[in-house]
Amino acid sequence: MESINIDEQFFEVRKNVKSQTCNISTSELFFEYHNSISIDNSLSFFLLFETCMDAAFGHWIYESAIYLSYFFDLKSKYPELKLLVKQNPKRNYKNLFFKALNINESDIHWLDNEEINVCKMVYINIPSNNICINTKPHYLNTVQIKDKNNFKELIIKFKNIYNIKFTLK
Repeated sequence: MESINIDEQFFEVRKNVKSQTCNISTSELFFEYHNSISIDNSLSFFLLFETCMDAAFGHWIYESAIYLSYFFDLKSKYPELKLLVKQNPKRNYKNLFFKALNINESDIHWLDNEEINVCKMVYINIPSNNICINTKPHYLNTVQIKDKNNFKELIIKFKNIYNIKFTLK
């Protein structure tokens, strides 16, 4: 498995991911894979950045959206990269943040997922023939944050990106 390091944040690169689950007590991720991958024009590149608790605004901001500031850095390495965003349950605040960060609709793949109310399923039914880049989540209401400095850096970078965007308007 390949990994990418940007500002001491590590992103893992995986091939042909079918689903992603997690253990919210340890922030550990688990992956299920499609059987095969074919490198052709239909290869999709996805950033897996959402957590299983994306339906709650605060969780989405501090567990998922904090990684949006890295999207364009990753996209420079993988120009076809799209955010993999769960469509269900529909949350309008996601689009507000994408617009504020100038993330185009063409940079988003809305995953037609089932709404599942279990705190272990992150992504299900990811389209086959993919390269997925995943973030390292911080689940905030279950255990003490393991790497406070890392989390603090994510929050500061996210805040700075928004300050720049709103100051320029």
